Amino acid sequence: MKSLAEDWVEVYHGNAGVAEMVHARLREHGVRAFVPDRNLRYVDADATGGNVFELRVLVERRHWKRAHYILELDAAAGAMMRDGGEDALEQELREVQRLGDRIIASALFGYLSPLALIMAPRYFKLARALPTRPRRYRTVQAATVLALFLLAGGIALLVLTPW
Repeated sequence: MKSLAEDWVEVYHGNAGVAEMVHARLREHGVRAFVPDRNLRYVDADATGGNVFELRVLVERRHWKRAHYILELDAAAGAMMRDGGEDALEQELREVQRLGDRIIASALFGYLSPLALIMAPRYFKLARALPTRPRRYRTVQAATVLALFLLAGGIALLVLTPW
């Protein structure tokens, strides 16, 4: 019996949103592709031993060249639309916004609120250095406060619970 690794090869590994777009683009062109552990990664990232914010896209080995060609064309078109690439400020702003999105998600999951509090100082330091406020700045502030309350509530619950 052949293993999955013999029939499928990875064409993308990274941001979950981009992985979904790559998957859709390849399927649109008739290339058989799939995203392994898509649902499991969102439910329990530890079960797959990976990062909840990253996914992989696999294609059949016989379609690898075609998939690679499609993705190269898309990358070239994207570079032409950006007029020579991103400038450093846009890239830094986007990085800060992604960090803010991670803080919001961590705070909303409750049990990940300590992670939100660990990332928050770096986010606010980077956000202050930018000439404009990142998108959802106030939401990140609120998520940080929520994470603080969730963590304090969890500690109080542990301390006050009679064992």
